[in-house]
Amino acid sequence: MNHLKAIAVKTVVILLIVWIVMSLLADVATRDSIIAGLITTAALYLMGDMLVLRKFGNIVATIVDAGTAFLILWLYLSSMDYNDVLLWSFISAALIGVFEYWFHQWLLRAHIIPDERRMP
Repeated sequence: MNHLKAIAVKTVVILLIVWIVMSLLADVATRDSIIAGLITTAALYLMGDMLVLRKFGNIVATIVDAGTAFLILWLYLSSMDYNDVLLWSFISAALIGVFEYWFHQWLLRAHIIPDERRMP
């Protein structure tokens, strides 16, 4: 149940960030922003939260999440024939990185994700 709550929070925040930056500021269609946000959310939760965070900690996981978000957003939106999304992808990824730093702290404190570095 805790994972569902975590995924819901992450999905809402990432969708909001991507929609505001991409659709309102960069003129990307809302549908494409939502798809990009959902792909980003799934990849970041599976890779950044479930694998990297538990083994390497918050800082490394945040850097991995921000970099992955940038690549996913930029590659997906570029493949959809949107020009000039490099800067907007970077801005979105930076905002996602700020959120992820807080989100990771919550995941670890609430014991939703175990900190394997502290396990015997």
